[in-house]
Amino acid sequence: MTGSGAALQVDLRGPVGELRIRAAFEAQTGETTAIFGPSGSGKTTLLRAVAGLARLPGRLALGPDIWQDDRRGVFVPAHRRRIGFAFQEPALFDHLTVGGNLRYAERRSGAPESGPAVSFAEAVERLGLGQHLERMPRGLSGGERQRVSLARALLARPAALLLDEPLSGVHRTARAAILPWLRALGEASGVVTLYVSHDLGEVVDVAHRIAPISAGAVTGAAPAGQALDQLPKGDLLSRFEAGSVLTATVRFPLPALGLSELDLGGQRLRVPGTERPAGTEARLRVRARDVALATEAPTAISIRNVLRGSVIEVRDLPETPFAEVAVGFDDQRLVARITRDAATELGLEAGREVFALLKTVSFDDT
Repeated sequence: MTGSGAALQVDLRGPVGELRIRAAFEAQTGETTAIFGPSGSGKTTLLRAVAGLARLPGRLALGPDIWQDDRRGVFVPAHRRRIGFAFQEPALFDHLTVGGNLRYAERRSGAPESGPAVSFAEAVERLGLGQHLERMPRGLSGGERQRVSLARALLARPAALLLDEPLSGVHRTARAAILPWLRALGEASGVVTLYVSHDLGEVVDVAHRIAPISAGAVTGAAPAGQALDQLPKGDLLSRFEAGSVLTATVRFPLPALGLSELDLGGQRLRVPGTERPAGTEARLRVRARDVALATEAPTAISIRNVLRGSVIEVRDLPETPFAEVAVGFDDQRLVARITRDAATELGLEAGREVFALLKTVSFDDT
């Protein structure tokens, strides 16, 4: 899998049935951009248009390669675009074994055999397909078919990887291992990845940037933490689902407790689960409503996670009794939702030192 070293530029607008697509954004090389939104918002339609499997008016380009430019009369068909795609309903060759499907993707790629970012052996191992190589697709479960479809997309060595809910039928434990690997693979290869999902947990684990879509409209792709902070302003999440993404490093698992200890800029976090290997990156979504604040270090409490930081901003939420307080530590940002009354009583303002309290049970199990 070899990247193009250039961004994917998307500018598509047009009706599809009763829905009107209005998409203008860039997906950067070496990054995974998640197109995140509810069912019926146009996610799959948009991805199929990028793939060349459907057509919407506008322009598409991967760096210098123009895939579509209606003003110049250019439209490159899907089979001539350097893409790998895996859709929610896998389309495998039923007359070939699992191994045959994967080898076919390698042969069709036309890329040199030496030095791909992912090898046949790695794709098979990482996606748990070793015991299925001689099986026929019709005998596979839905989750197994999706893992084969994803492996086939990777082995095509694309410049752009288009994934539409590719793990929706895969067990949660397996997804927890696959998503960080996909993210790291894109970084190493320089490939542009578009990842369509309505699952916020998947988005947190895999995305560098998020392009929210609502009623067919996508107006840009922002860094994941920033995008999640802004989501409640739209209709993708209720106002009670605002939150932050924290990136930490796994110190070690604590199997006797069912927890893992993480390092967050020199501060300790304990979170549920023991499957994360030591030394690997963990990305955690924390809901703003699950964060409490104190102006003094608390003692004799059951909450295991206490992070020292400084207030970045205090933002009132109109027509509610609440305020959102952004707290910074290291180079990260955590948002807490508290009452305006509490914010006033604590004297919270930019620069004030605070302690953020996070219950271990409050972490989303992503």
